[in-house]
Amino acid sequence: MTNVYKDVKKNYKSAEHLMVCSTKAYVCSAFMTWVGLESLDDDPIHLTIPTAHSKKAEKKEFVETEIGRFVEQYVLSKFDVEKARREKMEKMDENERKERQSNSERASMVQQIFNIGKNIFICI
Repeated sequence: MTNVYKDVKKNYKSAEHLMVCSTKAYVCSAFMTWVGLESLDDDPIHLTIPTAHSKKAEKKEFVETEIGRFVEQYVLSKFDVEKARREKMEKMDENERKERQSNSERASMVQQIFNIGKNIFICI
């Protein structure tokens, strides 16, 4: 175990070491829960690991899909504030896209009216 001073600036290395160790422990614990391991000697319940004789492409696909899902869910998880901000930005983008489409449809309608040759005034 590492002793950490109350003032981190006095011994940054020990505080860094503590954070790295606790992060590793969290990730290992989360992975064990995710695959259904009760101890390090168990076989995973929720995950089928390729055998040692599997082709390199199969192993690569396994890491990219299965382990990638774990990393996305546990390691790269988004905070509620970040999710709310992203949803707000997506909604604003969607509204902007709809407005551009609506403006384009109005311009197309006006162009069609003028192509017909009628003198009609339209207030937009």
